[in-house]
Amino acid sequence: PSDNSWSYHGREVRKLSLLCGGTGLAPAVQIARAYINSIQDGPLALSAQGGVKIVYAAEAAGDLAFTAAFDALKARYPDLLSYYLVLNKPPAGWTQGIGFVDPDCIRKNLWFPPTDDHLLVMCGPPIFEKIMCGNLTKMGYPAEQFYSFSADPEATA
Repeated sequence: PSDNSWSYHGREVRKLSLLCGGTGLAPAVQIARAYINSIQDGPLALSAQGGVKIVYAAEAAGDLAFTAAFDALKARYPDLLSYYLVLNKPPAGWTQGIGFVDPDCIRKNLWFPPTDDHLLVMCGPPIFEKIMCGNLTKMGYPAEQFYSFSADPEATA
């Protein structure tokens, strides 16, 4: 991997997807900040070849914690960050996702199809991550291209 890049298991990561549910957004904010800070001065920062795409699922609008942090990052780095919100119980006039994160939502709002320079990180309740792991596997994501905190024995020890 070159300077101003990320790597995961020896692979350079140019495309980072964050799939978050509920309180899983808190670690995702830190991951997004660290990723953007590490690449902001490199060649990736000036291209459309990578960046961070986030899908955040919550029960209701009152549960949308930390979206101001993403707004601030998006304002500073509009070409490096995008996010999509999914609510199970949306307010009237809601214009983003409704219901649950499904394969179609993942295809449309995260990096897809999976490639060698892509990593998808899940942060959320264990049941959310279990369902998302199943969806990703069915969509053809190789196991080495996604990470689930709840499925990692070292993270839960």
